[in-house]
Amino acid sequence: MTPIEKIKTAARECQAPELNQVVYLDNDLPLYILGEKSPHTDCFIDVPAKAVVALGRGDFWEQNESWKGVLDHIHGTDWTDEIFDYFSSDLLKNHFPAPSSGGNLRLMCVGGACEVGNGNHRFVAGKNWLISQHGSNAIFKKAQVSHYELHNEIKKIFRRALENDLSVRISFNRINAPIQYCIYLSGKYMHELWAWDGESLSLFKRYGWLKSFKLRLFKINPDFGFNFNWRHLPKSVITQMLDDDWAKEQLSAISKPVTNPSD
Repeated sequence: MTPIEKIKTAARECQAPELNQVVYLDNDLPLYILGEKSPHTDCFIDVPAKAVVALGRGDFWEQNESWKGVLDHIHGTDWTDEIFDYFSSDLLKNHFPAPSSGGNLRLMCVGGACEVGNGNHRFVAGKNWLISQHGSNAIFKKAQVSHYELHNEIKKIFRRALENDLSVRISFNRINAPIQYCIYLSGKYMHELWAWDGESLSLFKRYGWLKSFKLRLFKINPDFGFNFNWRHLPKSVITQMLDDDWAKEQLSAISKPVTNPSD
């Protein structure tokens, strides 16, 4: 059995729900928009395999596939058993042990949710393998990460969206638009447009229950007078963004001064 066949067999037998979750393409998610103007840290930290929700390439898999489904598209023809040591070791800047591989694994994270910057094929295989071997709490050890904080004001409206079953969309708008970064919340009886400048949120417009009812009745998507390029933010991704304790704890430890044990 080849290494890739071993991984696929383990994934098929794995019952962990994380491998059945939908994989997203980074361009279809607005993670970078939310993190672009936030403080960020470049570091090497342990990353939960389940925290990575999106890939940086969409040319080898189909939309709405699960992590198991994407794995089926990977051939791994030149992979050897060395890959298993790679997946279980500190990744750092180590290259994947395959001739066709380029560079080290790199991730971009906003809050507690991450996407792959480099190393898409190996990441898919690694996530399936590690979760099949170690369960839902499997980690990629000391991966190279660019981590962006999720602002507390955004966290508040995201929590409200989850609690009230509201749809969330994010937009990066035209240069000449009155507001460039927008967060749009919508539900049965309300529609809200929030302006985000990277530091604070301000309510730009709100539609009450009557206007919202008419919008739903006639299936109208309000553009609030602007030509916005909306990106839907799935509830599962919002939940993962809010689950950022794994990152904050490690980043806090990195920022602490090192104490000499002899002092």
